[in-house]
Amino acid sequence: MSKIEQKPTIAVECTLRLTESEMRALEAISGYSHQAVLNCLLQHLGKAYLGPYGDGLLSLLASVRELVPPILRRADEARATFNGTADIRLAADLLVKQAERQGKVLTIEQRPRLPLAMGNYDTVASVRPAREQAST
Repeated sequence: MSKIEQKPTIAVECTLRLTESEMRALEAISGYSHQAVLNCLLQHLGKAYLGPYGDGLLSLLASVRELVPPILRRADEARATFNGTADIRLAADLLVKQAERQGKVLTIEQRPRLPLAMGNYDTVASVRPAREQAST
């Protein structure tokens, strides 16, 4: 004979709207080891207070790490387009990909000139052979 068992459950979800500044802050935090962030919070806020929510915090940080960077990247790309720098960014990205295909690493950096002062720098590019990837 079939048996029917009643197990009511309650699920709660919310939609959270964040500003760009808030997303960038969360992205910075999620860039650290999730466990290290949790350990730091537990140490400073107390295990009794935050301990029961550790799994939830780890899940939140994982979601932030996965979902927020593409949103911020699109915002950065849109800004570059409006600021007229998209073509330069595209050219740099193409050069990076070309170097990777050739087994090279392209670095573009700003080197300070003397006397040290804001804006007193040279922008230089360099290319070196790529290092071998460590086996995992």
